[in-house]
Amino acid sequence: MYQWRPKWIRVKITLRPGEIIETCKDESTGLFICPICSDINIICPSDKKSSSVTPEKTVYFFSEEDLRNHIYAHSESSEWGKSTGRIEEEEEEEEEDEED
Repeated sequence: MYQWRPKWIRVKITLRPGEIIETCKDESTGLFICPICSDINIICPSDKKSSSVTPEKTVYFFSEEDLRNHIYAHSESSEWGKSTGRIEEEEEEEEEDEED
């Protein structure tokens, strides 16, 4: 019988200059987890080298780019985006463009 036994480690990913997030990456598959959709403190606690928790009902990504795009989608459609300033920055840019 084959079973997936992840080895989650905590990694930092740069969304764009000055914006860094922490998430979990499986050492065996290279999969990433969305830190907004899942509680990474349970999956890959910062005080451990690795964890073998297999999360249920979470979202996995094959690349950092896929994860970034997913997080940008969160910021576009939720309060999380407002708290990071992403939506506010874009609204200010649109207002400046309209004034020109």
